[in-house]
Amino acid sequence: MQEQKINHIQYIAIQNTYEEIEVGLYNNDQLLGKINIHKNEASKTLLIHIEILLTLHSLKINNLSFIGVNKGPGPFTTLRTVIASVNALNFATHIPLIGVDGLYAFISEYQDTNWPVTVVMLNAFNNDVYYAIKHDDQIETGAKNINVLLQELKSNQKIRFMGNGTKLFETQIKETFGDLAYIPEPNPNTCSIDSVAKLAYQKWLKKEIQEQILPLYLKDAIKK
Repeated sequence: MQEQKINHIQYIAIQNTYEEIEVGLYNNDQLLGKINIHKNEASKTLLIHIEILLTLHSLKINNLSFIGVNKGPGPFTTLRTVIASVNALNFATHIPLIGVDGLYAFISEYQDTNWPVTVVMLNAFNNDVYYAIKHDDQIETGAKNINVLLQELKSNQKIRFMGNGTKLFETQIKETFGDLAYIPEPNPNTCSIDSVAKLAYQKWLKKEIQEQILPLYLKDAIKK
């Protein structure tokens, strides 16, 4: 009986990139449909587009098991808009929410045993980056000034760099690490909506659900 229920778990996943909001409807790990919204329209139309996506698949909000959301880090205004919208939806409908750490989603999506050290960097503006460092099986996340982070990362082994912060600070990375820096092409800017959905689904199976989500904002402790 439990296996039959798991085979019919339908949910919404929301990924906020630096340019747009992606809203996907999933059945387990299968994407049924997706709508992209420009970030400037999110505050006005996010909930409307969720309803449109559900209607296109003959569903209503109470047919969903949960909504999974990338809770950051990322552009704070867009992040706050998305999270405020889904929190309001939870208040109105009591639908469970699941927050996903976008840095962990990125690292999980692109894990590769050929690269014992991977650094994901996202633009935190004003020469700061949000980062995730995966060294073997250990993951460290935070936010730092780009120059401070690069100096702390100095080593004698090759490092794979990914994320839109890598593209933004590619010159500094190459000057600091030379041939020890590997920047793949194409280099993904952020994690995918599928990665957010996958982690949210795993959390739902473990019953790691929430009634309200708080944005993950890591810049408070940055030292220049």
